[in-house]
Amino acid sequence: MISCGARHVTEAMFLAAAKILADEVTESDLRRGSIYPPLKRIRDVSAKIALAVAETAFDQGLAAVPRPDDLPEFIRSRMYVPVYPIYQK
Repeated sequence: MISCGARHVTEAMFLAAAKILADEVTESDLRRGSIYPPLKRIRDVSAKIALAVAETAFDQGLAAVPRPDDLPEFIRSRMYVPVYPIYQK
């Protein structure tokens, strides 16, 4: 994981990511036949997953950087922001 410098992905990291993903699926999503959260929530869900994986990496001593004081904000600050310039004719 780039944000914490972990060079290996452990089973615990996969489990943390899977648990967050499953927790983000609502009953409404399931009633609509969706086993994933809606795409419109991808950034929020991705941030939560990244946070859980980073916390696991820090807890397992696999992070190659010091743990930030505000890990959630640190994760969000590293997220790609898909902003594209508007070109006029």
